Amino acid sequence: MDDRKREDDTVVSTEVKDTESNLNEEKVESKNTPVKKSANKYTYAISFVILVIIGFGLVFLLERDGRINTNLFTGIIAEMEAKKPAAKVNGTVIPMGDLNSGVKQVSESAKAQGQDVESETAIKQFQDQVIETLINGEVLRQKAMAEGFSTTTEAIDGRFNEIKEGIGGAEALTAKMAEFGVTEASLRRDIENEIIIQALFNSIIDESSLEVTEEEIKGFYDQAGGSEAGLPPLEEVRDQIVQQLKQDKEQKQIGAYVEKLRSEAKVEILI
Repeated sequence: MDDRKREDDTVVSTEVKDTESNLNEEKVESKNTPVKKSANKYTYAISFVILVIIGFGLVFLLERDGRINTNLFTGIIAEMEAKKPAAKVNGTVIPMGDLNSGVKQVSESAKAQGQDVESETAIKQFQDQVIETLINGEVLRQKAMAEGFSTTTEAIDGRFNEIKEGIGGAEALTAKMAEFGVTEASLRRDIENEIIIQALFNSIIDESSLEVTEEEIKGFYDQAGGSEAGLPPLEEVRDQIVQQLKQDKEQKQIGAYVEKLRSEAKVEILI
């Protein structure tokens, strides 16, 4: 027993001396170096960490592809999906999050009117409608910025408060934003874009071309069926008809302007 103990002590002593003498050497012959338990322990620990990382990476990939559902990475995956490009306008990304939010809003509106919202055809129609709206909005935003239009925090706050009060207060607005996946920051961004785009419209619309003639008013009234269709007398609805005709003319100008900007922009639809 004593001989065995002395032999162990000798090995330990030799190990310490070998370690000290070989600190500055580039290589150590394995046959002259005793096996260290601590090295094995670190190796096992590192191997375990690597296996854990690989395991989590595999789970992440499988969950991202929809092959398993552990909810471990749901938030991360949702955020990544929301940031994926649905389209690009002159290199600026329109994220999937904006598309999905828009589709949900259009779908809810259609559902409230009793329209089909479940079929593949309906969903595709909603996607096409929303992506076109988002692209046109981005084209106009870029043009407004290039023309030097801007807004103020006060103007954005004012419009935000109008929306909040119109929808029924802060709690109602928060609930509606959560329903459609909209944050306050993204809503304020959209308000800012709305304001500067409207300023752009005001600068390009030819007011003189919006004048409405008596012939146009009567033609609109007759086309709607007139008194024979149960409409009120023309004089009672004249102002509404004039307003409608002006809006129609304005929309035609805006439509032509947007079409021109679209033709000059580099647009990529990625869905």
